Amino acid sequence: MAGTWVWSATLLLAGQCLAAPFAAELQTPMKLHGQRTTLELTNNAGLFATTPIAIGTPPQEFNAVIDIGASDTFVPGPDCARHVLHCRSDAIYNPFASGTYKHDGRWIAIDRSDRYTVGTWAADVFRMGGVVIAKQVFEVVSAVERRIGAGLLPYDTVLGLAKENVRTAESSLQTKSSFQLMVEQSALERDIFGLKLPGADGSKGTLTLGWVDETLNRGRRSARLPLINSGAASSQHYPSGGWVVEATSLSLESENEEQIVFHALSGYSAIFSTVEHFSKFPADFVYALTKLLAVDHNGTVDCAKTKSAPAIVVSLPGTGASLNRLVISPEDYIRAAPLQKGEAYGRCQLAITPLHQDRDEPRQSITLGYSFLQRYYSVFDADARMISLVEL
Repeated sequence: MAGTWVWSATLLLAGQCLAAPFAAELQTPMKLHGQRTTLELTNNAGLFATTPIAIGTPPQEFNAVIDIGASDTFVPGPDCARHVLHCRSDAIYNPFASGTYKHDGRWIAIDRSDRYTVGTWAADVFRMGGVVIAKQVFEVVSAVERRIGAGLLPYDTVLGLAKENVRTAESSLQTKSSFQLMVEQSALERDIFGLKLPGADGSKGTLTLGWVDETLNRGRRSARLPLINSGAASSQHYPSGGWVVEATSLSLESENEEQIVFHALSGYSAIFSTVEHFSKFPADFVYALTKLLAVDHNGTVDCAKTKSAPAIVVSLPGTGASLNRLVISPEDYIRAAPLQKGEAYGRCQLAITPLHQDRDEPRQSITLGYSFLQRYYSVFDADARMISLVEL
């Protein structure tokens, strides 16, 4: 069972800090008629990334959220046009304007972290830059119910990049992701994609489908993380999508690498999320951090603490016997909080939330969210069964 201890000794490193660059090792097979494309990503609401995609023939354009843990997708339909305030979308799919639209009249539902949608089964052509999926199954949304405690995030549809089918109790579509169909239909030059997530400062990001941008790897350190069996490695609303690696430990370390807190992650895995901004760690580890930083009852902390706060080190096994120590600096996990009414100066909040363990689950999982992945060019390789993280 995982536990937390307080240490004062200097950390002794086991294995290597970061693995060698992955570029020379990417030997996934190239497909003769596969395509490669690059999509520009925009940071939306400071929380997630979106890109334009097109559906139907002729193409109808929509703003898609990038979700590496999703397989089900949807698009607002004509009924949403009559309830715009509820559906929160300016773009409406007109099925009868598409010559490649298919339907069978079935009513279905999709369950996501910010919404529960109800609509009808459909299939049509999806276009992502130069990559085309001949038949993507999706839901044409008629009605949306906002999740309690969650804002309805501003996007029209989902570009699902899960490696495996994602099944949730409340979703009845349970179809294959866009990435799975790209692989099945040999749409990609290689069964691989790379993500450089955009920041909230207006900087653009990129999604490379079918290839890897080697210029982002040149001269940089990287970690290679072998995939493991996904099993039960999913949270209720943030499934893993099959992109799961083993996790070894978490620690808090001072500037001179003195270990303050160590938390073993025996039997844990790590999943990645591009739609959950915060990372999720075991509750007792997060409690130790909040106590150390004197986080108040509103969940905010003095922004000046970034100068003295410890770094968070996530240890994930690499290839062979290597151990990758991925460091989250105080500047990365202590973020400015929105100003409240009447406040003259701002406070900060942690980009980390406690993971409440379900002891009935055979394997627990930490979640490394958007704020974590933003620090890396991340490569998801289905053929090599590998995730590579390159420091930016």
